[in-house]
Amino acid sequence: MDDVLEYPSPFHFPQPGETGKIYVDTTFNTTYRWGGSTYVEISKSLGLGETSSTAYAGDKGKAVTDNFNTHAADTDIHVTAAKQSAWDAKSNFSGSYNDLTNKPTIPDDLADLQDDSTHRLVTDTEKSTWNSKSDFSGSYNDLTDKPNIPVIPTNVSAFTNDAGYLTQH
Repeated sequence: MDDVLEYPSPFHFPQPGETGKIYVDTTFNTTYRWGGSTYVEISKSLGLGETSSTAYAGDKGKAVTDNFNTHAADTDIHVTAAKQSAWDAKSNFSGSYNDLTNKPTIPDDLADLQDDSTHRLVTDTEKSTWNSKSDFSGSYNDLTDKPNIPVIPTNVSAFTNDAGYLTQH
C-alpha cells in the first residue's frame, strides 16, 4: 500500500476511491480499502465507546453486570420515597359496589325515570298501534287483492262493436 489517508468518517472518503490506498475512519478507528465500486472494511474491529456502533469498555460492562446481578439476587423491592408516598396515599377500596361512597341512585321503578330527547316511555296502546301498522311500500305492484283493470285500447279499430253500433256512415 502506498498511502494511508485519514478522514472523520466514511462519508468524507473521496468518491471514487483509489486502489492501493488505505482509508481510515478516525471517529471509529476502522480501516477501509477501495473495492472498485464501494469501500470495503478491512479492520473488522470494534471501537470502544458508548454508542450503538461501539463496544462498551470492559471495566464499565463488568460494573453494570455486577450491579445487575446484585439486584437480581436481592429479594427486597426497592422503591423511591416518592413512589412509596404515592402508594401509601392510594385508597384501600375493596372493589365492592357496597363499599363505595357517594353511590349513584339507581331507580327501582319505571315511574322514577324521566323522558329526554332520545329516550321516551310508550304505552301498550302506542306499541300495539305501531305493531299493527302495514309494511306496505306504497307501490301498486306490491298490492294484494288488486282489482282487475282491463287494458283500454288506444286505437278505435281495436274496439269490439256490439249490435246497434254504427261501424260506417
